Amino acid sequence: RQDIGQRPLSTPALRRGGASYETALAIQQKYPEAWSNRGGALVKLKRYPEAIESYENALRLKSRYPEAWLNLGLALSDLRRHDKAIECFRQATKLRSDYLEAWHNLGRALMRTEAYSEAIEAYDKVTEMRPTLAEAWYNKARCHMQNHATELAIANLQQAIDLNPEKYRDQARNEADFDVLREDTVFQELLDERLNE
Repeated sequence: RQDIGQRPLSTPALRRGGASYETALAIQQKYPEAWSNRGGALVKLKRYPEAIESYENALRLKSRYPEAWLNLGLALSDLRRHDKAIECFRQATKLRSDYLEAWHNLGRALMRTEAYSEAIEAYDKVTEMRPTLAEAWYNKARCHMQNHATELAIANLQQAIDLNPEKYRDQARNEADFDVLREDTVFQELLDERLNE
């Protein structure tokens, strides 16, 4: 979540923080940052409908607010409303084309709706901005498998494993998306730790 200037809070502290946002909002209803921060506190309390309403209030006041679009998208994703979340993530990336977190979450949401080619495009943006983000390479590999692009899947999986061998070798061993590759010698070599040390 995009909680600028906040540290992780316990539930009682969140409730106190929520009260602070309520006080700020009572004083000045037209403060989009207070609405957005209130939304963040409500998400942490798993009060998603209220959080969504807070983010929407923030965006009514300040429509060019990429962080609020991102956080609204995340709250919608938590409720599995992926199509609406995709719209929010797209809006965040339109407002800030270098918004890595928005591109990454756009890729995740597109994967969940099985829009694999579009997800690959989002992850391409992520890996351009941060080539060391192994999760993006791994998810691109999974998307390529869904599109039956085996060579691209293996190339992207190689990148993920190069960046984080323990995590992504283990995940690839158990990932159903790669079941078609189990007998492929290149795939087997990629997962063989002895060959890659």
